[in-house]
This record gives sequence, C-alpha cells and structure tokens, in this order.
Amino acid sequence: MKQPIQGLFIFAVLAMALRLPLAQADTIPGRWELVESLKANTQINVKTFAGEALSGPFQRLESEYLILMNESGAESRISKAQIREITRDKERERKFWTGTKIGALAGFGAGFIIGYVAGDDGIFYDFTAGFNGWVLGGLGAGAGAIIGYASVSAGRSPEILYKAPKR
Repeated sequence: MKQPIQGLFIFAVLAMALRLPLAQADTIPGRWELVESLKANTQINVKTFAGEALSGPFQRLESEYLILMNESGAESRISKAQIREITRDKERERKFWTGTKIGALAGFGAGFIIGYVAGDDGIFYDFTAGFNGWVLGGLGAGAGAIIGYASVSAGRSPEILYKAPKR
C-alpha cells in the first residue's frame, strides 16, 4: 500500500512545481502593436543595435521614431530602425501570499491523506492514523508553501514588447 501513496505524493509535488510559468508567448519580430497600445508614461526599456540601453517613460510612437521622456523632462527621439528590443517590467499578476496559501493548502491535503491512509501501522507506528495525518499534513503544508511561494516569485520577468527582425 505504501508504493501508490508515495507515487501520489510525488505526483502532487511535481504538479505544484510545474505550475511555474516555464514558457510564454513569443513576440512577433518587427511588429509594433504592443508598443502602440502602451499608455503614456509607461516605464519601458529600449536596447539599440549600437548597444545603448535606454530607459524612461513612453510618450508616443511616430511613423519613424519612438518618443521617450528623459531624466531632464525633455523628449528623446529614437529612430525605430535603430531599436533592437523594447521591454517593460511585467506587473506582478498575483501576490506572493496567493501562491503560498494555495501551496500550503494543497501540501496539507496531500500530506494528511498520505498519513491518514497509511493508518496506525504507517509512518509513526505508535500513533493513530489521525495523528499521522496531522503530522504529515503539517510537513506537506510547509513544503507546499515553499513551492507555492517559489512558483509566484519565479514568474517575474521583463515583458518583451518589440523585437527587431533578424538582420
């Protein structure tokens, strides 16, 4: 009876771990739609083919230029032909506590079931099935909380708004 329970536990841990955002849709090279849809004063990062890294609030996109506000408050015009990539810091979609709570709840549930199903002759031989469930539930909640926290924090990355076509 122990083998199916261990397999279930491993499956539960892997299922929670794979919640990590491992892939996201790629930006289509040469398309400006995501940049055009930005609201004025959205903070963006621009990399040029010359190796320059510029950052500032987006103002507008013209037919040949991207307009940013520089530190002094003046507008900076960057030729669209010189831009290699435009990114912005992705807004956090979920708070850290959301992943932590969901992970803890799932971990507790899995741990409790594994401990309870093992019964009196399970993990801790001198205790009842209920006690085994509570102990393993607590351990599972701790592990699940850590995995849930990591899954939310690992999802933060810059969002690519524009990528130049390969030259």
